Amino acid sequence: TGTIGVRVNASIGTINLRAGYADEINAMVQFLVGTMVLRRISIFYQNDIFGQQCVSDLTAALSAVGLTILSSGSYPTGSTDASSGFAQLQSGALPSVPQAVIVWALNQAAANFIALGKTYLPSSVVYVCPSVVGSAFTSSFGPGESQVFMTQVLPPLTVTSHALVQQYTSVMTGFDPSMVNSMVAFEGYVTGKLLGTALQRVALSSMLDKMSAINAVYSNSLFVLNSLSLGPYLSDSCNQGIHQVWLTQLTNNTMKYLPDSDFVFSSSCRSDASLNLRRPLMFGHLLPVELSLALDHQQGIFAASSEMNINNELGQRDLQVFPFWYSLSEEPSALSSRLATFIQDNAIVGLVASERAALFAPGILGPATSGRVVVVSPRGAPPLSGAVATNPSRIFIGGSSLDEGYAMIRYLKDYLALNSVVMVYEDGSEAAAAVQVIQTATTELEVTLLGTDHYATSSEVLGVCQRVLGLA
Repeated sequence: TGTIGVRVNASIGTINLRAGYADEINAMVQFLVGTMVLRRISIFYQNDIFGQQCVSDLTAALSAVGLTILSSGSYPTGSTDASSGFAQLQSGALPSVPQAVIVWALNQAAANFIALGKTYLPSSVVYVCPSVVGSAFTSSFGPGESQVFMTQVLPPLTVTSHALVQQYTSVMTGFDPSMVNSMVAFEGYVTGKLLGTALQRVALSSMLDKMSAINAVYSNSLFVLNSLSLGPYLSDSCNQGIHQVWLTQLTNNTMKYLPDSDFVFSSSCRSDASLNLRRPLMFGHLLPVELSLALDHQQGIFAASSEMNINNELGQRDLQVFPFWYSLSEEPSALSSRLATFIQDNAIVGLVASERAALFAPGILGPATSGRVVVVSPRGAPPLSGAVATNPSRIFIGGSSLDEGYAMIRYLKDYLALNSVVMVYEDGSEAAAAVQVIQTATTELEVTLLGTDHYATSSEVLGVCQRVLGLA
């Protein structure tokens, strides 16, 4: 069993094989928050000590990463009707909608809940079930299975390369070819293997009784069953053998193993949410749809954050960056409102801007952030003036476009000895600001601006250049 009651302050006579329910909850939260980058998490549970303890475990796990349960719903023990609990969970989340639901329910009740979710919740919602959901769960479910995940407390049976899985499959086939292999039967098999291996180590002169069996486990402490490590069993502090949770995804009615999502807590007997869960540091990435290089910028930010997380540069924190796409032509008040909702829903503590900083105009960014978040931008831009330009929570890596304009004109004057220029620029929302930059720079540096002209497409550039130079 995974219950906490046989793990904390329990007699040494209770020997656990598998990870506990709290460990599975922690693995779920690590996957949803750390891998899937989701924030709004609800729970559907069986309303008894089994389910209530897991609600308490989820509360602790989410608290460790700075979150709370969005909403919850339950069903009575022995029932398979999920409708009332679903309505409770859905209404409790309003005006929001869960991004993920932990379905701490058994077999048919779990399947019925997910079927309701597929009908009445967005198709993007992720469902995660515990190992105890039941072996018939996959066949009782319906379409939309790719959004359904399940924790496992042993190596998944689909990992056919695992030596213990191979041995179990071979033994069960020889025992009864008609039996369908299941994780529950596998758990029973491994439990028997542990007991048998421990008893083999009892001295031949010893009496095979209760205490000799118990002592065989704790005195040997560590066991390896066909490459699966169990222990250390410590009589004074740990009666749990496996310190790992595996994750699987429902695919073609089969739970497929996700090798990059193992949750390992080998440094302790039971996982501690405050120690084993990595707290996310949430940033938003402001990306204008008109910017052709926005995806390049996004990939660069992703690479930088991944590098920091892999190298553990932020300790127990992971830097996670959410994209926020917007249009430079979007109505300012609507954009500001949408940005404020984005910041609140995702617990954003900072924003990273792409090269174009039009969104930084005080009329848009100010109301949305109100000093609540740090903003990092590759460079400033002409709209960045006054309070926004001097605000310490606005951090710019490089100079502004005005600095860039000055550098261009100074190079032409000081190094190329030119005293007159023309300007050709692309039409767009930043065109007026660009012209203003060059006009200001040429005036202050005493260089004559002979003329300006613009183009809409690249095919027009040559003709525009000839026109502004008086060659056409």
